[in-house]
Amino acid sequence: MQELIQQIAAKAGITEQQAQMAANTTRDFIKGKVPPPVAGMVDQFFSGNYDPAAAMNAAANQQADWMDKAKQTAKETGDKLSDMADDATEKITDFAHDMVDKSSAMAKEAASHINEWANKAGGWSEDAMNKFKSFFSSDDDDKKKA
Repeated sequence: MQELIQQIAAKAGITEQQAQMAANTTRDFIKGKVPPPVAGMVDQFFSGNYDPAAAMNAAANQQADWMDKAKQTAKETGDKLSDMADDATEKITDFAHDMVDKSSAMAKEAASHINEWANKAGGWSEDAMNKFKSFFSSDDDDKKKA
């Protein structure tokens, strides 16, 4: 990295301290743009110790760590979704049972009112029919009945 710092300082006309800042910023920028498994290779490259075999091993280890974290996150997310689905199922089931109970009670009450109204209507219609008949009956008919 020292060679890079010296070239930056010479070509940009800045101090080595400023060139070091520029090199570190460049390294951090590159590390932020590559997948996590490759970040170790970027560090090795900038440190001047780039060994392709070691870099590949480091990348493989970082990839394995990343995959383990991804699997764990997926499992935790799946567990949370399963719990949420179970809770939703329970709430929907409770709601459906409540609605069945309430609709049953409402149906019973409606049937009771209908029965009551039908009885009243039957009585009214019988009274009306008797009155209607009385208009057309004669006194002779009344005597025959007696």
